[in-house]
Amino acid sequence: MALRNDYVTPRFNGTFFFDKPPLALWFSALSFKLFGFSEFAARFPVAFAATALSLLTWWFGKKYFTERTALFAGCMVALNPMMIGTARQMTMDIHQSLWFAVAMFGFYVAWTSNDKKQKWMYLAISVGCGFSVLSKSVPGLFPLVCILAFIALEKKGQLRDILSALGSLKPIINLLILAAIIVPWHYFAWRNNGKIFYEEYWLLHHVQLLNGKDFNHTQPFWYYIPMLLAGLFPWSLLLPWAVRKPSTSESTVNTHRFLLT
Repeated sequence: MALRNDYVTPRFNGTFFFDKPPLALWFSALSFKLFGFSEFAARFPVAFAATALSLLTWWFGKKYFTERTALFAGCMVALNPMMIGTARQMTMDIHQSLWFAVAMFGFYVAWTSNDKKQKWMYLAISVGCGFSVLSKSVPGLFPLVCILAFIALEKKGQLRDILSALGSLKPIINLLILAAIIVPWHYFAWRNNGKIFYEEYWLLHHVQLLNGKDFNHTQPFWYYIPMLLAGLFPWSLLLPWAVRKPSTSESTVNTHRFLLT
């Protein structure tokens, strides 16, 4: 991208690369422009995103728990095999994780605030989901599922209350922002590449992947459980204590429920 000045069509060794949307590639191309062509420049954006994710976790912990909890939470995010390994690779995963957190934390700040100005933090949902989609496609919308599940729990499954809560999330503005972030690249990539983009990006890397026919994504549904436990070691050993209901204030209990969701 940096050499061709073509920021619509990704290429890998000269061939089309429509495995994922291009946000991680854009950041690395920008890094090349700023720092020159080097391994540092290639890896810097993902390392920056990993650092930002750790700091964002620390900030959330400080806001809703204690300074000590925040410090431990930030360190747990930063210091585990999965983060240390992934944050050194020029991949899309950490970018998606960062924007996923932006969507979730922005929602919760607005949800728990009585300040009308902070209710605009609901717009972080669309911003986070939009850039998360541009990082690694459709899974970037998963925060919407988590938010819906949390609201359903908070409203005890009462449909009218759930719909009322969803209406307070500024859904029209959020949808417009989400579309403004997601649509342009997909449109220009299709316009510039036509059938190749449709077949590579949509059919191969979405439809066939969903059907389990693409690459080696054929592991059973429980595959990610041991992988996550190993990847988050040694902090995964603390999971039984993490899921216990805290015997503190109601606000802490609600935040704990949100994090589990």
